[in-house]
Amino acid sequence: MKVKELISQLQKLDQQLEVFCYTEDSVPNPQNGPSILDIVQVAETEGQLLRVKNEIPTVRFGKEPNSQAFAIIVVTSDM
Repeated sequence: MKVKELISQLQKLDQQLEVFCYTEDSVPNPQNGPSILDIVQVAETEGQLLRVKNEIPTVRFGKEPNSQAFAIIVVTSDM
């Protein structure tokens, strides 16, 4: 995605939302050095931010009593 496209997509969202990046890919191993991630989607969504085993941050998408709206940038390691 080009900078111009990213800016355009972000400008369509509520400017007061928190922004998070999200991937379903396995988390890169720091021992292998930096990883390049490709942006595949920018969207507004709702969900509950939480931590699971070993305090790893995750999200449960959907509208629930403790959910919040946020902007999400979906990334993938498959370029």
